[in-house]
Amino acid sequence: MHIKNGVQKCLKVNGNKYQTEAAEITDQYGFSEIPAIIFNGEYDESIQRSTRANVHRTLCNVLKTTKHLLPGDC
Repeated sequence: MHIKNGVQKCLKVNGNKYQTEAAEITDQYGFSEIPAIIFNGEYDESIQRSTRANVHRTLCNVLKTTKHLLPGDC
């Protein structure tokens, strides 16, 4: 599945829930940068920097690493 289609499908069902959770996490940790990238419940500055440089590449790499995407999906 192409990454854009997968994200759109997920957000169509869970978008409001995820937006609320993101706001709560931002408030909880007092992040100065929006969006702060939380992966597996943890903030990782290296993922944050990578995302700033190229969000598509970073998401693809993370999702391939966790077996949520196949290498050809990105």
